[in-house]
Amino acid sequence: MGITDDFEAPTVLAPAVQAYLAQERSWWRMLRATGVMSEADSASELARWLE
Repeated sequence: MGITDDFEAPTVLAPAVQAYLAQERSWWRMLRATGVMSEADSASELARWLE
């Protein structure tokens, strides 16, 4: 199972929060695309914020 960056956030989030989360997804996507961070590495880094 891979990481999905393209998802629909709940509409209950404030526009500023949605913009922030979109920026974060873009940042992690760039790190994976350049090879600086693997998909597995980014998943483990992001998981600590979701626990």
